[in-house]
Amino acid sequence: MGTTQEIMKIEFITEETISPSSPHPMTFNLSLLDELSPPSYVPLLLFYAANPNTDTAGGGSSYRDKKRTETSHRLKKSLSESLTRFYPFAGRMETHASQVVIDCDLGARYCEARVLDRSLSDLLQRPDWEQLDHFVPAREPEDSSP
Repeated sequence: MGTTQEIMKIEFITEETISPSSPHPMTFNLSLLDELSPPSYVPLLLFYAANPNTDTAGGGSSYRDKKRTETSHRLKKSLSESLTRFYPFAGRMETHASQVVIDCDLGARYCEARVLDRSLSDLLQRPDWEQLDHFVPAREPEDSSP
């Protein structure tokens, strides 16, 4: 039973790398058990509905944009502070002198976008996985060099 879905109209607002808010160890050495475990990649998308009061609070789109900017700033600040406590999440796996380590100074990807022609409930009830896949960071190819 194949259904054809219309292409979503998506506006990318910002995409940036968020770094930890305070100094942290540059590398994290993996244990032997971690090295023997197969690598796993878990893509994660978080959806946040707009506050319905922002549409009726007056001020029109400039007010909504201001509230979106404030929310985005809070999310980025919170992510930066969280990466300080969980600094390996800001890193990528690398091999240094046959030791697998996590280079913890690369930051985490933050992407903000708006779907222009659908509501969040429509998007979640009938997700178009192929289009949503554009929001998930691509898995970096594994380094084949020794």
